[in-house]
Amino acid sequence: MNPHVVEMLKVLERRYSVDRDDMTLGDWICANTKLRGRPFTFSRYPFQEQIANDEHPNMDVMKISQIGLTEVQIRKALAWLRRINGLRLIYTMPNEKMYKRIYKGRVKPLVDENAIFNTEQDAGAIRSMDIMQFGRSFLYITDSTEGSATSIDADGLLNDEVDLMDQNMLGLFRSRLQGSDYRINQRFSTPTHEGFGISLGFDQSDQHYYMVRCDACRHWNDPLFTRDFVHIDGLPDDMEDLSEIDNELVPNLDLLNAYVHCERCHAPLDLGRTDNRQWVAKYPSRDHARGYRVRPFST
Repeated sequence: MNPHVVEMLKVLERRYSVDRDDMTLGDWICANTKLRGRPFTFSRYPFQEQIANDEHPNMDVMKISQIGLTEVQIRKALAWLRRINGLRLIYTMPNEKMYKRIYKGRVKPLVDENAIFNTEQDAGAIRSMDIMQFGRSFLYITDSTEGSATSIDADGLLNDEVDLMDQNMLGLFRSRLQGSDYRINQRFSTPTHEGFGISLGFDQSDQHYYMVRCDACRHWNDPLFTRDFVHIDGLPDDMEDLSEIDNELVPNLDLLNAYVHCERCHAPLDLGRTDNRQWVAKYPSRDHARGYRVRPFST
């Protein structure tokens, strides 16, 4: 290949991201960032992609642990900052220990290892634990204290693990968005109590569930770990609550042939495909608040 062309391509890579007007945030993340040296992809957890693409200004995601959504949300924040010059985002964790851990374990390695966040326009940029600069955009990473909530004005606010926060701090942080035209506030958390924190926000939203369509009868299901959906040979007929399965009962169960089935026709459901899965809003008319509930069978 022409060495002059090779050098030109290297210069372009240092200066610009792969971007188009019609490119979603998820597409941008996959095109411009890597994970463990390989291009980032949603192939392992396809349910993540719509959440990554969603730019709704008022969003609650009720999730389970260890499914990569913190990773996705950090990449989403960095994508916003890289694509919109002059943007200011606040990313909060419940306490100082958690925010330092997320910076050292997630944010800093991601920024250091991806060339898109270290272009020529980033020369001399501020890069510290609490402030990271990308061109003329800034990411503020902080704990959820009153001092942090009253000292920074921003365009966007991403609250991680909100159920572990002092709930009064959510309002204080939101007040920092008043001077912005964007006013984005997206919240993520594992739930702790019904009607509290992320559960309360989700209840007031349009409530998206990751449904799976039955190949036999075409019914859309929201699978739960109950007898309405889970078939396990050997279960006692009078056991209604599957959480009561204990070590004494396990030897009597045929776990290798257990399966999730359609609640209507009881045909087995294929949870491993993407063509039969879709995020569906229970209350689509509630356009003022977006909500997603990630269940164990979503993964």
